[in-house]
Amino acid sequence: MLKKIQNFILSVLFLGILIIVAEQQGKKNMIKQKESIQPFGQWNSPITPELITKGLKVFSNLSIDEQDIYWTELRPSEEGRNVIVKKGSDGQNIVITPKEYNVRTRVHEYGGTPYTVKNGNIYFVNFNDQRLYHQSVNGDIKAITEHPSPRFAEMEITEHGIFAVAELHENDSVINFIALIDPEAGTYETIDSGADFYASPKFHSPTQQLTWVSWNHPNMPWDTTELWVADFKESKITNKHRVAGGENTSVINPKWSPEGVLHYVSDSNGWWNIYRDIDGKSENIYEIEAEFGAPLWVLGQSTYAFYETSVIALHQKNGITKASLIDSKTLSVSDIELQGTSSAHIQSNNDFFVTLEASATVSPRILKYTPDTQESEILVQNENHGIDPGYISTPEHISFPTSEGQIAYGYYYPPTNKDYTAPEGFLPPLIVKSHGGPTSKAGNTLSMSYQYWTSRGFAILDVDYRGSSGYGREYRSLLKNSWGEFDRDDVENGALHLVKKGLVDSKRLAITGGSAGGYTTLNALTFGDVFTVGASYYGVSDLELLGKETHKFESRYLDGLIGPYPESKHRYRVLSPIYFTEKIAVPIIFFQGAEDKIVLPNQAELMYEALKNKGILTSLIIYDGEQHGFRQAKNIENSLEKELEFYLEAWKSNNS
Repeated sequence: MLKKIQNFILSVLFLGILIIVAEQQGKKNMIKQKESIQPFGQWNSPITPELITKGLKVFSNLSIDEQDIYWTELRPSEEGRNVIVKKGSDGQNIVITPKEYNVRTRVHEYGGTPYTVKNGNIYFVNFNDQRLYHQSVNGDIKAITEHPSPRFAEMEITEHGIFAVAELHENDSVINFIALIDPEAGTYETIDSGADFYASPKFHSPTQQLTWVSWNHPNMPWDTTELWVADFKESKITNKHRVAGGENTSVINPKWSPEGVLHYVSDSNGWWNIYRDIDGKSENIYEIEAEFGAPLWVLGQSTYAFYETSVIALHQKNGITKASLIDSKTLSVSDIELQGTSSAHIQSNNDFFVTLEASATVSPRILKYTPDTQESEILVQNENHGIDPGYISTPEHISFPTSEGQIAYGYYYPPTNKDYTAPEGFLPPLIVKSHGGPTSKAGNTLSMSYQYWTSRGFAILDVDYRGSSGYGREYRSLLKNSWGEFDRDDVENGALHLVKKGLVDSKRLAITGGSAGGYTTLNALTFGDVFTVGASYYGVSDLELLGKETHKFESRYLDGLIGPYPESKHRYRVLSPIYFTEKIAVPIIFFQGAEDKIVLPNQAELMYEALKNKGILTSLIIYDGEQHGFRQAKNIENSLEKELEFYLEAWKSNNS
């Protein structure tokens, strides 16, 4: 009997302990559940500014030399230095640029391909002095050209020397031409001149023919260019004749096939398609409403390559890039499956091809494909540092109605963080991204900078406003004489579209952009009433000042976007935010590079002083050592932190 009583007491005690433990666990779950419910914009995230820049590399300028693969890497962790990396036949990635060099050219200020390689010999442009250097197979480096000398880009080594795009800055004038550089003497000869700009000199040795692209003010290379071919003999060109282009046609990216057939990309049918010249007649090898090219902001574009008897071509439509194999004899087309959904560059030999690609969930990387064995290999990739997919927002390509009864496009990123939800009935703040150019485009590749925001509970809309590339020439031309108007309408209508769908908070709408995107940002904050805060990165505030002070490449860009100057001086003024600061009633933060030669720092300084004098919440941060776009890790990190702090402060002070 006593044992039964003892067992009963033990059972009651054990049950009591279970109840206490359950209650404590329940309280913990309730606390955890409560902690996981946090307002949008205030979620904790493992994606920190330091993580974004840690090991970050920006890949570009692919090249193949026999079996070796080369590319350049911009490294924010090394104060924005650019290096050449080689993937040798032994499978190792080797940085071959010593730390005292920075491989980057300033032709057109935006630059482009800054090196060339043949038989292991590399010729590259060093950023600090813009001189051309030779790096031998054994690694020895010596300067080839004198200082000062022309700037060079898009170089090609031939038996005659190095053909290149050249830009000479002398006595306050800028002269562009095609040059032939003697790599031994360090001298150069002018092969063709007279046009305002040049691109893509390509030499075909068996026929001794040279081709190149040129254009003149006030055209930009996506407006009207001309493709030329000439015979080359004794350092001179003869029989120079135009093959394609002119008359509102953009021709870019010429290449000779192994058989000596000239190929090029032209938008004569409204889309950048690939053509070839057969006995003086132009032939579209794959006619499709898709873009096989992109605006020539930087030199060295390569969107197709030759493989055996075919052309491997990258083309984009509605934000997705695909690859096709086009048979050169039959022009039959078959698809090639890439690992990414966005690819910007391709090179090949007869054994393999390499691409620079990414996707919405995979960071940029370089891949090597071997079609015969259907094998692929990742050569290099930016790490995501083990970030759980539960923190990654996947964009949706959307369209929405805008002014004039037209349609605009964009990529919508919802707030995403597996650890948090927002209180019921609340909506997230929205950041509208306005891309630069304005003849450029938004992207759908994994950007950890975007994920920095979405993982904290922000939504993002990356707008492809009218005038953006990737949608054909007609859409790209819609911003003619309408910059500052249609782009502003589109960023506003994109935000309102998401508000109407009940996806974002109408009282917490931010807008940001860099360069031309900064202009759209300032315009929307000055002349509109949709956004409640903004961040301008090296943005334009005075169109007239921009036209007078900017570099040669863009000095007549505004003729098409706004109107010729000074005939359209009134439009330049009425579309410049700096003259209408009395209309601004919302906080704006400004970020600027001290050495920016494209949009000078005074553009931001004038706006900042005007807002400060009005008593509007504002801030101006100028980074020493930065140009047009930030390349140093510390500044990329600081700008993200300051932008977030500013938004939260602005919304708090506005009680919104």
